[in-house]
Amino acid sequence: MKMINKLRLLWGFLCIFIVVPGTSQTQPEAYRLYDGKGRVVDYDQLVKTIAKVDVVFIGEIHNCVITHWLELKLLDSLYKIHGKKLKVGMEMFESDNQLVLDEYLHGQITGDRFEEEMRLWPNYSTDYA
Repeated sequence: MKMINKLRLLWGFLCIFIVVPGTSQTQPEAYRLYDGKGRVVDYDQLVKTIAKVDVVFIGEIHNCVITHWLELKLLDSLYKIHGKKLKVGMEMFESDNQLVLDEYLHGQITGDRFEEEMRLWPNYSTDYA
C-alpha cells in the first residue's frame, strides 16, 4: 500500500516538459515545468518533490535536446540526494544488450567497443553519450 500511495503522489506532482518560445528579451526560456494540475513549478520544487518518491517516470520527445538536457540535470540532482542508491532505467537501451551495457559500466570494455556492439539511436552521440 505504501508504494501505491507514493505512486499516487508522483502522479499528482508529475511534471511535463514543454519547450516554449522565450518571452523575455533578456533571457529566453528554453522550457517551463508544470505540476499535475497545470501550475508552473520551478526546478528546485520539482527535484524536492520527486526526491521523496520511490519511482519517477519521465516522458520525453525522443529528438528534443532540451528534454535530454533536463533529464541529465534531474539525474545529477537526484544522484546528489540519493547517491549510489539511485537506480536508472533507460528505454533507449534494449534488454538484450544488457550484458554489453554492464561491461561498459564496469569498465570492462571501451566506449568505442560499446558503441560498436550496441544498437544505438542515431542521436546517441549528441543526446545520450
